[in-house]
Amino acid sequence: MRRRTLLATVGAGLAAGCSESIPLLDGTEAPANTDSTPQDGESPSESPPTETAEATATDAEPTEEPTETETPNRAERRGAEVIGTARGHLGDAYDAYVAFAGASRDSGGSQPTLLDVTVATEVTFSHVTGPVGKARSTLEELPRRASGEQIEASRRLRGVATFLDQGIRCQDDLRGAYEEFDYVLGRIYADSTGRVPNALGRIRTTRSAAAGHLDTIERETAVEDTDAFDRLTASAYEAKVDQLQRAVSAFEVLPDALANVKRGLDAFRSATQDYRNERYLSAEQTFPTAQKELRSASDTLGTLDAPEPMTDDITDLAVVTDALALAAVDLETAASAGSRGERQNRETALADARAHLRASDVAVARLEIVQRLLEE
Repeated sequence: MRRRTLLATVGAGLAAGCSESIPLLDGTEAPANTDSTPQDGESPSESPPTETAEATATDAEPTEEPTETETPNRAERRGAEVIGTARGHLGDAYDAYVAFAGASRDSGGSQPTLLDVTVATEVTFSHVTGPVGKARSTLEELPRRASGEQIEASRRLRGVATFLDQGIRCQDDLRGAYEEFDYVLGRIYADSTGRVPNALGRIRTTRSAAAGHLDTIERETAVEDTDAFDRLTASAYEAKVDQLQRAVSAFEVLPDALANVKRGLDAFRSATQDYRNERYLSAEQTFPTAQKELRSASDTLGTLDAPEPMTDDITDLAVVTDALALAAVDLETAASAGSRGERQNRETALADARAHLRASDVAVARLEIVQRLLEE
């Protein structure tokens, strides 16, 4: 039986052309052929890698990548161009802003600064906002893959743009408020205050617009923005913002103070005319109104942090209203004495009133009603 099985197995293997070893009868396999050459004598299709190839593959040094500083990529090169161009436009805007001041007369002809542009300086804001608009448009072209430093510089330059743009607009509105103040001052000294209320309304309107621009500066810019623009120092930025704040605050208070001056002066003029016409009772009733309004105006103007170049005008007006308020008290006393027929007391009180009026050179020089009282 075993013999037939063996013969059948050998026959099947020969018929199939199998080159495998015939298993032994005891279940063990023939040892594997360890010769690298196939039994049919053919050469192997692949040869193992040579030592030279391995050395070449292993010993080759990697090529070093160029550093960012040595060869900036295209986005960064474009970013540098954008930042440089934007700075140039902002430089033009800065020069236009400062140019409104002209040469500083108080500094021996040295170059003017932003602080030399005051509320009294006439400006044309489009000379500044035009270049600022170009700078903003340029910054819009900053590549998305610009370096972090360039992106930060762009952000800060936008702050500088806002500072210059809103600053000159604020300056323009403050100039309008100053012109109205100058008009009101002229009407007061001319004893012609009929149109003063309308001018005070315009001061409030232009001051409100200026305050809006200042608020934008305070919200959307920072002193650190100057790090990206060397034409504007941190100290210059802070000083200019402080100057604008001072002016906006002053014009917030001024209309009410000037309204007090107008009402007080009108009452003083009316009471003085009654006194001179010996209508003492009417004068006695009106002088207290004049004193109250003028005292309120003097107290406000005397403590007002007035911006340049308004300081002298505000100081003079504070002294004038103080002198008139003191004189009004004495004139009320004189009118009261006059209504009672007390001539000596009336003349004494009138002399005291005149002494107070002479304390203000401006009142003596510019107010006709004061001049008349001193001549009598």
